[in-house]
Amino acid sequence: MGNFPQICVEDVKEFDVHINNFISATDASLVLIVEKSGYLIHERGETAKFDTQIISTLASNAYNASAYLANLLNETRITGMSQQGEKFSTMMLEIDEDLILVVVYKSAISAGAIKYYASIIIPKIANQIKIARQRAPTLKFDLVDLNAVDATVVFKKVPHSATEKTSEVHQQLFKANEKGNDPNSTDLKK
Repeated sequence: MGNFPQICVEDVKEFDVHINNFISATDASLVLIVEKSGYLIHERGETAKFDTQIISTLASNAYNASAYLANLLNETRITGMSQQGEKFSTMMLEIDEDLILVVVYKSAISAGAIKYYASIIIPKIANQIKIARQRAPTLKFDLVDLNAVDATVVFKKVPHSATEKTSEVHQQLFKANEKGNDPNSTDLKK
């Protein structure tokens, strides 16, 4: 996609507020913010119960396949889709041009309630993404080029002391040099 903004702690806190309110109102089991090429950006809910990486990938594939089908039928865009199961159902709704909200919920819960409450939080999440884009308009990520298996690592930002020179993200994306494994080294492992 090539146009994803830097997400910081303030953005994540804002996502959490809205998603936690959504989960409280709907009793949804899992809520994911997923980049349309399948990268998991944020997760809340019963994350230990589900493989969120696989759900993110499959949900984006299903969403993109439906969008392609709609295009073949001369529909210019879709804003959502759902899947009804016996135990769990899913709903995938567009947040903006880069993101979808994926909701996993017990099938006994009304799909209408999920869609209604999602319509309340989606604009708020989209607005926070807009704020992130405006914060650093020239800093954009192409998650495919980063070749990260788990994009949540890329967007994880934790407070560091003023003397630390590398972030946790840098430490996870780049291995420390072999000499003493100094995490503050800028040398890449060869």
